[in-house]
Amino acid sequence: MNKILIIIAIALIGIFTIIYVYSNNKNVSGEIIQDLEPQGSDEIKEFTMTARKWKFEPNEIIVNKGDKVRLTVTSIDMAHGIAISDYGINEYLSPGQTVDIEFTADKKGRFPFVCSVSCGIGHRDMRGILIVN
Repeated sequence: MNKILIIIAIALIGIFTIIYVYSNNKNVSGEIIQDLEPQGSDEIKEFTMTARKWKFEPNEIIVNKGDKVRLTVTSIDMAHGIAISDYGINEYLSPGQTVDIEFTADKKGRFPFVCSVSCGIGHRDMRGILIVN
């Protein structure tokens, strides 16, 4: 009978210890547990971009996983497009017009973006990279 009470007491102490540790975001040694993945913030990361023969400026966008992103893209000289296929983005850019593109960077990695409208001899070189840390 005493052995059963001791086992029950040890089990209850273990359960309460686990509940305490997880409810306080601390491990057993008292260190604060850090999230393994950055969560991003509620603020929108905004980037103003231009598309022109045969480049995007800037051609590198760096954000964190979880960030809300807004790309404001203006075609300066002729019809262009911007496609980030891994994010399902493909927008037509009329000359002189501005397009806002919003998305959440929900995948880590390096994602190329390209001009999706044939714009002449340098079309193949019109590319950039979205980096999500």
